[in-house]
Amino acid sequence: MSETPRPDGVSNFTFSNFSFGSPSMAAPQPAEDIVDIGLMDPQYNEKHDFPSNEIKTSKYNIITFLPLNLIEQFRRVSNVFFLCVAVIGLIPGASPFSPLSNIMPLVFVLTVAAVKSGYEDWKRHQADAKANAIPCLVFRGGEWKTVKSLDVEVGDFMRVRNGDELRADGLLLSSTNEDGLAYIETSNLDGETSLKTRRAMPSTQARFSMADFDDTMKENRPVVLFAQQPSANLASWKGLLTFGSESVGLGIPQFLPRGSSLRNVEEALVAVVYAGVDTKMFLNLKQKPSKMSHLDRITNRLIGIIFALNQTIIITLCAASVVWADAKKADGSRGDWHLQPFFELDAARGGGAYIFFWNYLAYFVLLSFMVPISLFVALEFVKACQAVQMAWDHRMSKFDEHSKTWRFCRPKTSDLNEQLSQVRFIFTDKTGTLTENRMNLQQLVSHKIMHSEATDPGALADILRRRKRAGPFEDRMHGLMLALAACHSIVAFKNESAENGVAYDGPSPDEVALVRSASRNLYALVSRTSLKIDVSILGQLHSFSILAELEFTPERKRMSMLLRLEDGRAVLLSKGADSAMLPRRDMTDPLNTEMKRDLEQELEAMSLQGLRTLVFGFRFLSENEVTEWTTLFFKASCSMNDRNAELERAYDAIERGYCLLGASGVEDKLQDAVPATLKFFGAAGVTVWMLTGDKRETAVTIAATSGLIDMTKHEVLHLDVAHMIETDADEEEMWLQLKPDLEKAHEAASNAPGTIVPVVDGVTLGTILTHDPELFTSLGLNCAAAVCCRLTPLQKAECVRLFQAATNMTVLSIGDGANDVSMIQEARVGIGIMGLEGSQAELASDYAIPQFSHLKPLLALHGRYSWYRNSTKIQYSFYKNITLATALFLYTFFSGFSGQTLYDSWLLSLFNTFFTIWIPLSVGMFDRDIEAGAALDEPALYTPLRKEQLHFNPSRVGEWAFDILAHGGATFFATYWMMERDDMSWRSGSLTHHSTASFCVLLTAICGTGVFTIQRWDGIQLGSALLSVLSIPMFVFIYSAFRRVEETTALASVAQEVFASATTYLWMSAMLFVAFTGTTAVRKFIARNELPTEALRIAARWRQRIR
Repeated sequence: MSETPRPDGVSNFTFSNFSFGSPSMAAPQPAEDIVDIGLMDPQYNEKHDFPSNEIKTSKYNIITFLPLNLIEQFRRVSNVFFLCVAVIGLIPGASPFSPLSNIMPLVFVLTVAAVKSGYEDWKRHQADAKANAIPCLVFRGGEWKTVKSLDVEVGDFMRVRNGDELRADGLLLSSTNEDGLAYIETSNLDGETSLKTRRAMPSTQARFSMADFDDTMKENRPVVLFAQQPSANLASWKGLLTFGSESVGLGIPQFLPRGSSLRNVEEALVAVVYAGVDTKMFLNLKQKPSKMSHLDRITNRLIGIIFALNQTIIITLCAASVVWADAKKADGSRGDWHLQPFFELDAARGGGAYIFFWNYLAYFVLLSFMVPISLFVALEFVKACQAVQMAWDHRMSKFDEHSKTWRFCRPKTSDLNEQLSQVRFIFTDKTGTLTENRMNLQQLVSHKIMHSEATDPGALADILRRRKRAGPFEDRMHGLMLALAACHSIVAFKNESAENGVAYDGPSPDEVALVRSASRNLYALVSRTSLKIDVSILGQLHSFSILAELEFTPERKRMSMLLRLEDGRAVLLSKGADSAMLPRRDMTDPLNTEMKRDLEQELEAMSLQGLRTLVFGFRFLSENEVTEWTTLFFKASCSMNDRNAELERAYDAIERGYCLLGASGVEDKLQDAVPATLKFFGAAGVTVWMLTGDKRETAVTIAATSGLIDMTKHEVLHLDVAHMIETDADEEEMWLQLKPDLEKAHEAASNAPGTIVPVVDGVTLGTILTHDPELFTSLGLNCAAAVCCRLTPLQKAECVRLFQAATNMTVLSIGDGANDVSMIQEARVGIGIMGLEGSQAELASDYAIPQFSHLKPLLALHGRYSWYRNSTKIQYSFYKNITLATALFLYTFFSGFSGQTLYDSWLLSLFNTFFTIWIPLSVGMFDRDIEAGAALDEPALYTPLRKEQLHFNPSRVGEWAFDILAHGGATFFATYWMMERDDMSWRSGSLTHHSTASFCVLLTAICGTGVFTIQRWDGIQLGSALLSVLSIPMFVFIYSAFRRVEETTALASVAQEVFASATTYLWMSAMLFVAFTGTTAVRKFIARNELPTEALRIAARWRQRIR
């Protein structure tokens, strides 16, 4: 196409005065939230600078990798701290260690992290290259050309064939189906394998017909698309297409997102709307909200405390060094030989400030060992291994009948592994989370008729044959069956293996169940296009024209179809929740009054059986009403500013005055092991809240069936003011009636904790949250469980937010659908169920599991082990480093506060990165505090993890502090005692020999403590222990030999002398004894009267029981 001139009258147009299909229609002036796109007109689009279609998820390239990765790593305060240590080490005379030994530990940590980041980014580069090279067929230069997907541009026309994946967000202009119908599968985006219907608008289907496409292109008429700005919302899009004086409103039914695949249509013509980073698929790649575990917060606080202690000690030692130097000058002593540089400095500069300054630098380096440099890198590694163990756990696997594959747990993050052990509240969805989301119609109720599809499937057909009718709505049961067969969003397609040779698919399992049941009773959906729907009624084919489809919205809780019957009349078929349908009935119809009374009784009975209920209704419209409403509907459909609000107003104008047809009850069975799982968490002190959009009776019944409510132990208290809406009561009046009931429930829960189960609906919850959320939170802390019904997705998130903020306890949210995303992201831990409603919940979650019962092994087993392993690893890391720093600190009192080191600098540089890294790694990955069976069978073992912070509480930290003082002090004073008994002078090299022996003894104590910390031994644990112990003499021998080759006398023969001495082995054995008594005997004595001992008793009883 040539350059597109701007349509006439552009500047005069506003959306408020738009009239659909008006010949004088003018294109809108693009607002900030609207973008205008010239189709097949690159020159028109130059002003926008649209992004290319190249997908780039990688973070680095060869040039930027090093600087960007270093910037990211130095955002961590600990890395900045050790960078300062390395810089000080480069200052001549400032550090007691060699510069290289100062730098190497930091280089090691940065390198490990960089290799990990680089490997992950390399995989992203590979995925990007593959995605950008996929061939696409676009119209360029008057012909169809194949280009790489990265070369597709906004405004291009693409030909997409059956089975092809869309490589850009596009607008469906036409398809090879006569009515412009097409189907897409969006499993790559939201996990839904059911097909979604897309329909080209009749005007674009006619204008851009695939058969006449070449002739259309020759007309050279300007085509401009006005679309909303790019958005990540997969369920929302709106646009307006103008060609000449004609225009048409567009929405999600015409939108094809990148990543979706075309199905059941030979070809489709698609106009590219968004490309590259503007596509919905790319916008949904954004990171989830950042979450930090409780253990990480504790660790950060500990590091802050240690750093403050570190600085306090350094300043104190620096002051002591100045005092000591002044004292030496006063008595005329120059100190020992190793102190001469400081006295010379003091004499040259004329004051003790310089001694203070240089000693500060020296102590900053020397006592930097108080902070474990490898802690965070090693912790990330072990958490990643823990996540792999979760993914491989067969306890959390399930065979998927649809895809014929096994599904396993999918950790989306490893940062919250240990937080799984700290859960106090579980907020769970019902449908698809506690239940299977596999619907089966159980009952149908109409005027004077009740049919059980569960006991007599298909038997209703005989009743329908016997009932005389003049038309489909003269008999309410016939009308109900037509509503089942025609009021939905289901796709019908031929499938020889399916019942009656027709298969049904759609976004809602409820609708599929209703259509299948209608088919069994001879009201069979045969086919559906964008213009008509064909239904076989008692063996005779009938066709109905589709005038409009009023899609389901959670706010309305209903959906409708406006059809034209074969006799020319227009009828609106509607279905929805009873609360959304019954108040909108025709109040003047006596039959409606009678049916409402009967339906309310039957609806309550079905709800008490746990069935999901829907109410059906219809109304006839005159031609004037159809014309007026259609104009209103099309105007709302074309709105670019407030389309949703205007559509709601249009829906409200017609969805009223119903004649009631009847109701349906659909069963959704509980998932396997749900009652046992809920019972476990209840016994573990975890309060479970069920949040659902179902009606009150259904929610309570499912809660009782699932075991959330025990009618023999729990008292159910209903908090309900929703009925006051019918009397036009305002919120203040509702609160005045609700407040006494809420206070009564709170008092009952406080007097008898764990016995009350409040049941609250959405209206009541909104009133409570407005007036007294604190009282409601207090009630929630003492209740046994809770049920919230008739909730919107926003209310679910508000409830989670309230308890998380008010209690500061760990809240876990779990759900399977898009309506659960908000509460999953709001919770400290979000769990997604791999369900039938797609994977939006899974994508938003921190962990995804195949079914609800897998929550027990995830929390009680993997959460427990992660808490134990990570807390033990963190405490051991601090222990080993501060123990070393303790020995170095004590040495300062015997070195004239000079900042000199007791140990060789290379031995110290390998302390964190080699000698002491193996045991904490193996503990963090494989150690267990109790057997897996005990953790899964005994809920009482879960409670101390949260209540007592088992394995990481003040008592446990005190035990480690005792070990630090005992081992650090014993090692140093043992070395001092040996040196005092030795008749060799310090100048002869005996300090090097004794310090090396002291280092080996110290490592023996540290490694021995690590060995005695291990609670479950296996081959890997044994290997790590042996490697830690043997690495000491192995390295010292190699290092000593290396020094001999260099002709350096300091450590030339130290290995032979140290390990040839019986004294060395004596003190090593002594330190192993000290480590044993400190780690085992003393700790057991301290812990004898604490709750963790009770947990150990429970585990012991479990072992005896299973023998």
